[in-house]
Amino acid sequence: MLTDISTSAAPAALGELIRLLASMPDVRDMDVRNTARQVFALARGGYLPRALAYLHPRRRTPVLAVVVPAILGLGVVLTGKTDQAIGISTLGATILYVTSMLSLLVLRRREPDLERPFRAPLYPLLPILALGLAGICMAAIVVSQPLLGAFALAGFAVFFLYYQASAKARVASTRDEAPAL
Repeated sequence: MLTDISTSAAPAALGELIRLLASMPDVRDMDVRNTARQVFALARGGYLPRALAYLHPRRRTPVLAVVVPAILGLGVVLTGKTDQAIGISTLGATILYVTSMLSLLVLRRREPDLERPFRAPLYPLLPILALGLAGICMAAIVVSQPLLGAFALAGFAVFFLYYQASAKARVASTRDEAPAL
């Protein structure tokens, strides 16, 4: 028995999925390969649980680094809370921008003689401007969606505690083992 597609849930779910994909700050990061690479690298570096760096013995693929984010993404789509997922993604990207600019400014001050593969144009003006604009965006997101801000803060607290309790020693040990690029 065929159902009328206009009355089924399929168009709404497909519309939500398309809206989620189109609204991400950087759609290419939704690519399964890129996400799996990021999760695998973070797990191998000690920032995420080691199990996520597991490689299939024969195929040498990061099985859990592919499967776990896919299951999380599917869960978001199935809950229908894609607007919150978009807000979380945007807030996360903005936090990364702020972190990157702060890291650039701090590293330049602490390690002025460090060899760098590139130079930030109009340093320090543009990095400070980018930091200010990203800070304004982050504040706007948190003010407009306070529950999202609280959720993000709680998430960062959990990851910070995980890092302090478990990952910090592993990260320090992998710095000595990391191969040169």
